Amino acid sequence: MIGNYEKLDIEKVELDMENPRIVKFLEMYSEEALTGEAVALALGSSGNSDDGSTGYYNLKDSIRVSRGIIHPIIVNYRSDLKRYVAIEGNTRVQIYRELKEEYPDESELWSQIPAIVYRDLPKEHIDMIRLQAHLVGPREWDAYSKAKYLYQLNVKEKMPMTQLVNYCGGKASEVPKQIRAYEDMETYYRNALEDESAFDSKEFSKYVELQGAKSSILQNGFTLEDFTQWVLEDKFRMAIDIRKLPKVLANKEATKVFLESNIEKAYDLVKDPDSKSKNLSKATFAELCNELTQRINEMGLRSVEKIKNDDEISRIAVEELKSEIDWFMSYIDNGE
Repeated sequence: MIGNYEKLDIEKVELDMENPRIVKFLEMYSEEALTGEAVALALGSSGNSDDGSTGYYNLKDSIRVSRGIIHPIIVNYRSDLKRYVAIEGNTRVQIYRELKEEYPDESELWSQIPAIVYRDLPKEHIDMIRLQAHLVGPREWDAYSKAKYLYQLNVKEKMPMTQLVNYCGGKASEVPKQIRAYEDMETYYRNALEDESAFDSKEFSKYVELQGAKSSILQNGFTLEDFTQWVLEDKFRMAIDIRKLPKVLANKEATKVFLESNIEKAYDLVKDPDSKSKNLSKATFAELCNELTQRINEMGLRSVEKIKNDDEISRIAVEELKSEIDWFMSYIDNGE
């Protein structure tokens, strides 16, 4: 099984209707509606991950700034049908198509895509490529390692923040937020440990969430050393619980409970008992956003797992909401 490197006309590469990553979205369409447009919609709706890794629009921004892709897509040429079908790289193909349409003055740049081309692969070999690419492929860096590298480039090697943000794509605020979280973790968490072997990089997500609660912590007379002690005392079951801190620290009784116990017991004293009975049809847009944020903050891991594995209706609703929010934020951030 030997493939050849080629640059293919982007219009000659077909998106894979059997791509396992997006097939769950395609099942929502009738057989007659399974067009390239439906696949493109699914691709744009599916690219994200829980730890903040690059999603569809972040990848698109990065490819645009970098003037192309680093890793060639993998294509199977069907000689009987005279068709090129993307085995690996459907998202990048769709991004190239969008960039070609959005930047007509640069159409030559986006008209051809680097590819490793195989010819007449049997299904067994196609499955082998997919498995290697997505199930046993190169291991992605954890969030702490990513932030450490961003810190190295920006602080140590003096790469301008604007350049770093452009390379990474996505929201302009995310890269500096990751760097600040890394600096705080190194300054406070690492120094608070008696033994270096106790350092747990998984706690990094709590220092990311700290960035949104930092001003509230300081304004209420606490320090970042205090926050680190709360982390070490396991007062936050999940990193997302840190978003409850501002409301808790603004209430003396809730603060006392928090210091004696944990964030969940303290939050019970300050959360709105009537929040679930509000008439949302009359709520403002901001109130709707706040209500949804609070519901997610209050949701336990068991409820999340239920939506992930058993509650198809809620899962699809969340996926559709994410797609709309991605577009919404892209428009706000980029003005287009």
